[in-house]
Amino acid sequence: MKLILDFDDVLFKAGDLKEVIFNTLASYGLENVREFYDMARKSGEPFSLRRFLYHVCDYKKAEGMHPLVDVDMIYEEIMRVCPDLGNQELALLVKSVGKDNCYIVTNGDEEFQRDKIRRAGMDTLVQEVYVVPGGKKEKIAEICKAFPLEEVIFTDDKNKFFIELNLEECRNLKTVIYNENGLENLKAEIEASRLSEQSKKKEIHRHVPTGPVMR
Repeated sequence: MKLILDFDDVLFKAGDLKEVIFNTLASYGLENVREFYDMARKSGEPFSLRRFLYHVCDYKKAEGMHPLVDVDMIYEEIMRVCPDLGNQELALLVKSVGKDNCYIVTNGDEEFQRDKIRRAGMDTLVQEVYVVPGGKKEKIAEICKAFPLEEVIFTDDKNKFFIELNLEECRNLKTVIYNENGLENLKAEIEASRLSEQSKKKEIHRHVPTGPVMR
């Protein structure tokens, strides 16, 4: 069995980080930036925190505020909370599945996503981390094809990443929406997959001829 996990709002409390961003900027006198944040998120371009901070500072300077801030310093102040924002309950479940069986497939800016994953310590839980700028269907299909004899479970908090999947290419795939019941539903799906694979192995062994007994 293989397990594919989204990162933001699954393995990581991205909503909490967003509030840290706003509160940290406010402490430097950079208030009322939620509109800029929403615009950046809706732009269609993968969100980069560092690029967002530069944008906010440049805009405030253009307004005549001339904020005396260091973007790299603010970035570090925000990102230092990442170790506290990991979903530790889910992390324990991932550990039980085993590093060699787990993957992260996350959508976003390459540098920002990998920095969050590394700081939260989630990279140590998985075999590989894949950051994609758009959809996830190609990477999901690639993992499913790499392990055709195993069941693959993909969990994400956004239904759009399930809708785009080509299930004809991913016949061994199961999906779990990570909502308020996501952890329990994922546990149940993992257990069901384990039992299914054990049953298949027993069936294969039952039909394998043992040959004559040598005396």
